[in-house]
Amino acid sequence: MSVQSVIVTGLVIALVGAAVFVGLRLFSTKSADSARDVLTQELMDIGNEAVFYRNRPRVMGGGDKDFKNFKPQKRGKDKAKNEDKDKEKEKEKGKDKNKDDSDSSTLTELTESENGIFYLVSASKDSIVIDAVGNFTGSDSTNPVRIRLIQTPTSRTLQELN
Repeated sequence: MSVQSVIVTGLVIALVGAAVFVGLRLFSTKSADSARDVLTQELMDIGNEAVFYRNRPRVMGGGDKDFKNFKPQKRGKDKAKNEDKDKEKEKEKGKDKNKDDSDSSTLTELTESENGIFYLVSASKDSIVIDAVGNFTGSDSTNPVRIRLIQTPTSRTLQELN
């Protein structure tokens, strides 16, 4: 093989390697964007459920113009493990009777899906705040994706926390 053939072969290998690297980066970026979009859509669906709950009369299982006590429908993973969780919670209730529940830094888990876990941050008569924590890393490449929904009866605000 001549020197020219070796140089051409080396250049072809370098170009193919660069193309594979760029392709993998584009795929992983699109995959993360797609997962974020799915998590956002699920969060908006939960927001819609919360508005329907708030507007429904209490006698029909609603909140009677209040977001408090809202519980979303079970999703994906949550459906399968719901029974096990309920049993564990009953056991924990017995153990935690002396525990102080005034810690405001803890969030209440609402539901879980294949894409993440949804937490209740706050609920009042006029608004509900829900955080979604994804099962994939966020824009800082270290921590999971976090998206916050602030839902009122007439509007919603989405904030990307990571």
